[in-house]
Amino acid sequence: SYIFSMNLIPMLLGHIPSSQIWGHRTLANGEKLTLIELGEILRGTFVLIGALLTTKKALQAFPADEAHYPEVFSTGDDELVAMLPTVLYCPFCGSEDMHPEETPYAEERLQCNHCKASGIPMQMEVHSRRTLDSKP
Repeated sequence: SYIFSMNLIPMLLGHIPSSQIWGHRTLANGEKLTLIELGEILRGTFVLIGALLTTKKALQAFPADEAHYPEVFSTGDDELVAMLPTVLYCPFCGSEDMHPEETPYAEERLQCNHCKASGIPMQMEVHSRRTLDSKP
């Protein structure tokens, strides 16, 4: 997603002649933009559009809601609690298609079948908030 939106889209759209997209090259102060300047402005615009598309995809993979980030939505009358949950989604692509891999490490590790990332710990330490009322 990152390579596609930040490199491939600007590269492909960069082959469109900038004079066809931009129109007049004369600025309000009477100066004229060169074709190189027009090309760089358009490339920057295409990279910005790609960054917005990447951000949208990242929010789908890692939603910023109370279920995933309870510490952000806390009321202030709680404390941090260390937890060791099992990893359910690939931290790189957000896919659920993961399987245990055989490694020489003492702890179990996962590999993502979607993006082929490997060496992902089976459990990751996270700090979550627990309200003071829910103490045992």
